Amino acid sequence: FSLEMSRRFASRVEQEAGDLESQVRRAIELALQRPASETEQAELVAYARSHGLPNLCRMLFNLSEFVYLD
Repeated sequence: FSLEMSRRFASRVEQEAGDLESQVRRAIELALQRPASETEQAELVAYARSHGLPNLCRMLFNLSEFVYLD
C-alpha cells in the first residue's frame, strides 16, 4: 500500500511542479504543511536524484512529523 501511495504522490508532485527541486519543495509542503529549510531541501533533492522521487515520497510518509500531530 505505501509503495503504491508513494508512486501516486510522486506522480501528483511531478504534474504540479516542473524541475526536481520544485517537485521536492512541493512534496515537502504537501506532506508536512511547512516549507523545507535550505539544508532539508538540499539533502532531499540529493536523495531524490539518487533514489528517485517515489522513494523520497515514501521517506516523507515515514517521518514522525507526518504521522503525529502537535
